[in-house]
Amino acid sequence: MATINKRPLQDGSIRYWVKWRLGGHRGGAPQSEPFDSYVDAHTFRLHVEEAGHQWPENWIPREGWAPGWVPGVGLIKVGTGDGPKPVYFREYALELIASMTGIEARTKADYERDIRRHMLPTFGHLDIRDTETFTHKTVRAWVNQLQEGIPDPRVLTHPHTGKDTSKAKKKQRKSADHWLRPPLRPKSVHNLHGLLYLILQAAVEEELRPSNPAARTTLPRLDDGEGSDDMSSSPVASSNCSATAHTRTSATCWGSSS
Repeated sequence: MATINKRPLQDGSIRYWVKWRLGGHRGGAPQSEPFDSYVDAHTFRLHVEEAGHQWPENWIPREGWAPGWVPGVGLIKVGTGDGPKPVYFREYALELIASMTGIEARTKADYERDIRRHMLPTFGHLDIRDTETFTHKTVRAWVNQLQEGIPDPRVLTHPHTGKDTSKAKKKQRKSADHWLRPPLRPKSVHNLHGLLYLILQAAVEEELRPSNPAARTTLPRLDDGEGSDDMSSSPVASSNCSATAHTRTSATCWGSSS
């Protein structure tokens, strides 16, 4: 059977040597392999014994497992690094706004503020190329969150009714104090969705993804007056453009700001 021998080094650390004889016979040639941790040495010893006291398949002495080889699984595909790099929404959206022409600097600043405030918390870390995580479902959940808001869990009163949910009576607080993110008015939701659509449509036209996940999204009725206006009144991200975005090109929608 294979054994593990400990050898202290001059720096005070310990090196673990797995030793065995080929074939497990007394007359077999002695073999050894060093490790810096007992766990790694013990794991390797089990592989040696499972291989009939031969060198485990695809083990390179003094180096480890061959690239792409996973014990118990087999050879897996190793990335070459030549595939397309991820295009994160944060960088893409902000660079797109910065590169726009024909609009005032103040308008660009408004778009950037809306992106940072309302989009980056949800989409900023997503890869625009990834059609499995950046989907219609992701956009729908974001729209619902804009419309419904995010209540502050630290507030003991109900954000809609203002009723005290604790036993002790408390003064009713201002509505804005009940929310981490207050719900937005339908017009603001339409405007933000229109801006998101245009950003993603630009990605489609640059062939970064096959389709626009913001297309065909059901938005709240514009005659519903609930919510707050927490965004710029950007003419580019107009509700008209948002409502018909799936039938227009991004260039047409951008042009509607003039």
